[in-house]
Amino acid sequence: MNETVKRPNGRTQGREESFAAPRADVRETAEELVVELDLPGVKAENVDVHFDRGELTVRAKAPEFPAAGRSWLAVEYQPADYERSFRLSPDLDASKIAAELKNGVLTLHLPRAESYRTRKISVRGE
Repeated sequence: MNETVKRPNGRTQGREESFAAPRADVRETAEELVVELDLPGVKAENVDVHFDRGELTVRAKAPEFPAAGRSWLAVEYQPADYERSFRLSPDLDASKIAAELKNGVLTLHLPRAESYRTRKISVRGE
């Protein structure tokens, strides 16, 4: 799932930008889905999380590398901006989606709508 997609960037004719699909871990609780995406080196101000018509999209700008002023014997790292989309179930409450970035991991909290949450129903006797 860590494939790179190339598409024209629209800024320079013929030039392409690379987008890597960050790896994701998804876990589920009774109250929410939690998605964790690996975004190494990315700062919070360079992350865009957007929800539109049932699709959640994450885009992040990777840091420039290699750093200017350094002399390298070899460079294998190829920076790529990150992009990943998820089609969400209608049982999630999009208005309460929350995101936090810590140590290169973006954590998305996708709470279930109240009407879809599991609940205990009491049974009254005679």
